[in-house]
Amino acid sequence: MRARSATLPTPGSAIRRGLVQPVLAARLWPLFVLASLLGRGAVAAEIQATESDIKAAFTFNFIKYVTWPDDDDIEEFRVGVVGAEELLEPLRKISSSRQAKGKPIRIIEVADIDDLDRCHVLFVGERDPRSLEELLASIGGKAILTIADTPGYAAKGVGLNFYEDGSHVRFEANLESLEGAQLRCSAQLLQLARIVRAEQGSQP
Repeated sequence: MRARSATLPTPGSAIRRGLVQPVLAARLWPLFVLASLLGRGAVAAEIQATESDIKAAFTFNFIKYVTWPDDDDIEEFRVGVVGAEELLEPLRKISSSRQAKGKPIRIIEVADIDDLDRCHVLFVGERDPRSLEELLASIGGKAILTIADTPGYAAKGVGLNFYEDGSHVRFEANLESLEGAQLRCSAQLLQLARIVRAEQGSQP
């Protein structure tokens, strides 16, 4: 018997078609993300995907669900990475064969503060509190989507932050930080996020 091929629905279409409940769609989101990037075979091989692969796939897809003030004029999306070197290879692998919104993606390993002005997205690894505060202050008000994977970083001013929920990788969003960076996130993206508020005195 020949195997049947199937087109994977997005989480939104799966909900509308009654295939899954909203809570289950959120749990399956990493699979949808990986499958959209790597093909349907990624679902079967998801168990082999590393945490860095999943976070890189999320980061790529975030771009598609976020709008920058000059979105139409952007010729390429530049993703900066600071203190999270383990994401460089997965991000470069994706950017070498995929585009976001029909535009190429360039991965930048941030070496100094001057590199920040070139970024549309900045992935921040774990840092000491003062260093994080200084970093966020240096890009305050600029249209840069900040992403991290450290507990408490969304509350400290990072726009989107990964966290672990059992065996799942999920993300939270600081709406004040996103608005302060002049970024608009789609309702579809925010529906899957845990919303957090900034700590008193942290960067908006």
